[in-house]
Amino acid sequence: MWQDAFSFCDVQDYIQIKGTAMGTRAAPNFANVYMGRFEDRFVYQAYWYKYILDWIRFIDDIFMIWNGDSNSLKEFKTHLNNAVPSINFTHEISKSQVNFLDTTITKNENGDVETDVYQKPTDTHPYLHWTSAHPPHLKRSIPYSQALRLRRIISDTKKLRTRITEYAEFFAACGYNRGEVLEQMQKVLLKSQEQCLEIRENKELRNRTPFVTTYNPHTTYIAEIAHRHWGFLKSKEQLSRIFAEPPLIAYRRPKSLHDKLVSTKFKEKAKEEDTNGCKPCGRTGCSWCRKIDSTTTFLD
Repeated sequence: MWQDAFSFCDVQDYIQIKGTAMGTRAAPNFANVYMGRFEDRFVYQAYWYKYILDWIRFIDDIFMIWNGDSNSLKEFKTHLNNAVPSINFTHEISKSQVNFLDTTITKNENGDVETDVYQKPTDTHPYLHWTSAHPPHLKRSIPYSQALRLRRIISDTKKLRTRITEYAEFFAACGYNRGEVLEQMQKVLLKSQEQCLEIRENKELRNRTPFVTTYNPHTTYIAEIAHRHWGFLKSKEQLSRIFAEPPLIAYRRPKSLHDKLVSTKFKEKAKEEDTNGCKPCGRTGCSWCRKIDSTTTFLD
């Protein structure tokens, strides 16, 4: 049994004794395990399973192709809703078109399956605004990433062109340059849907040493400095063996206003410590602490 407690100003209001809290990292895993057991018992062993041509589930969303009459389908739905009191299935039935996750699946007049992107009527497409304090390369990659998603979903290239134009307007509303967005998004037109669905392993990152730092709009020059002086490291025999490939500059997210204002518990302000110089971190089990001396100077 899983318990989550909610409190405010040291007053306990609610204890959850069944299920798990929404939004926790473990919640999808719990849901998958539970629904997997549910399917084994109430779907795959049910009398009506012989009518199911395809059963695809993503956490709690299900796409099913039924090869039986409507009365049998109603009986199967009643069977599922009576299996466990806490589980209730809602459904949409169509002989020509149905929405599953972010995809609209259509059976055309010839009996072929076509796919298009599906978006809820309430979707405002709130993409990361161009003026946000994020690395420029990250913001430039978002339009192409969205176009790649569209290419994977949409089967018809003509419809894909229409969607790219629509999404370019969404990005323009978020401060992006419309012409640059179109240029990035139209690159996917050179690839087929099958090519975009292939899983490729990025082997270029295997031997690159990551240099991780907290992002700041005024420190974007770090990557430029690292690449400018890469030749110096390669000129040193020992360093060239240690750093076979250029470093990978990676940024961690700085603390946001949300991080500073919202907390599950109020914490006392930690005692300010002298952060100058170099010294062991003091963490239990740290393998580097025994190799580091406390000092405020270093020799080149």
